[in-house]
Amino acid sequence: MLNGPFSPWPSFTEEEAEAVSRVLLSNKVNYWTGQEGREFEREFAAFAGTDYAVAVGNGTLALDLALKGLGIGAGDEVLLAWIGVRYVVDYDDAIFHNYDLSSNAWVRRFLGRKIDTVMRHAACVIAGNDYLADRAKAAGAKRIVVIPTVVDLRRYSAGNGAGATITIGWIGSPTTQKYVEQLLPALKALSQAHAFRLMLVGATEDTATRLPGIEVIVCPWSEDTEAALIREMDIGIMPLEDGPWEKGKCGYKLIQYMASSVPVVASPVGVNPDIVNGAGCGLLAANDSEWAIALLKLLNSGEIRDKFGASGRVAVENQYSIDSQLRRLESCLLVQERQ
Repeated sequence: MLNGPFSPWPSFTEEEAEAVSRVLLSNKVNYWTGQEGREFEREFAAFAGTDYAVAVGNGTLALDLALKGLGIGAGDEVLLAWIGVRYVVDYDDAIFHNYDLSSNAWVRRFLGRKIDTVMRHAACVIAGNDYLADRAKAAGAKRIVVIPTVVDLRRYSAGNGAGATITIGWIGSPTTQKYVEQLLPALKALSQAHAFRLMLVGATEDTATRLPGIEVIVCPWSEDTEAALIREMDIGIMPLEDGPWEKGKCGYKLIQYMASSVPVVASPVGVNPDIVNGAGCGLLAANDSEWAIALLKLLNSGEIRDKFGASGRVAVENQYSIDSQLRRLESCLLVQERQ
């Protein structure tokens, strides 16, 4: 798979479809009423040269069972380097700050350099931005490769254009919704100059109550619906505080917007300026006034929105897609394998 573009997924043959249909029509669809599951396990065990095989629903469950079989549980750590196992690590967040900036003095003292040790012993450290790469360098990592966050372009496409009311959109989680709430002064000022609605994907329902005077739509996040919800956005936003944790962010929200040809406005923090300026896909805003001005500029001009959106899509195709970074990832894994 690493020697070329990923094949379309999901992809099923007629034979596979007929096999599934045959099981469904038999009405023996449970493990204890039918034989397909048991037969698959026996055949797979023979293929793998093992005595037994256990079929599970997905890869996560398989990993969970493997850890349980090895007696590895929550809080346990495996010291791969000490037992001679080479490994590659990938960081797209500043998780080391969970330890070196912890509010607990004991955590800071005994675990503050925990991730640095992991980086130092890794055959290769893949970092999502320069801030993370600099930490790996300071930790003494043997090899560091910066690979930006990527998306599967096949999941994203452009929307149908602005409706009667332009939608400013944000996607995130309850832990990051505070950044949107901090934009309230800018959004209130903006609402006096132009009509818009604010779509929040992944925020808690009560977020709307903390944004009084703004038309807010809160949508639950799911992997199945996120791409469709982004297509409903006319402008995508990524506000951030300027702090050490935020410097480790790799701009995933921006890249999702860009993949859907949605123009962006973002805080000039961490990797955001590199993405926005490098792609020519939107505007940067450092304070309430700049946020209001940037958003109003995009609200007032469909032509500018289209221009930024098209540039963002091209940038994702060339730099922030799986296919565009596949060779670099392959080189990291092959180096590890050769060592």
